[in-house]
Amino acid sequence: MAEQRLRDVVFSRWRTAACESYEDTLKLVSLVDFFLPFLPLERRHVRELIVRELGARGQALLRKTKVALAWRDEVVDFLTDKVSGVMWHGLHSLK
Repeated sequence: MAEQRLRDVVFSRWRTAACESYEDTLKLVSLVDFFLPFLPLERRHVRELIVRELGARGQALLRKTKVALAWRDEVVDFLTDKVSGVMWHGLHSLK
């Protein structure tokens, strides 16, 4: 039921903005299988994702080449800041 409501809202907004003809909009919305809403990420969430990805890449490198990957917190902070390109002040969505 919530998914149908979300589909209706998307369809309505798309039609209101006159992005496409009615038929094209109907085709577009019918091609979507699932709507997956998400909350905006805070800096700490992005940082955690980066640490996980570095860890996964480090494990793959270790298995493949027997070389261990290590990094300092400053590297993670640098990469986290690069995600948004702006200073973090509260909640932001990734673009």
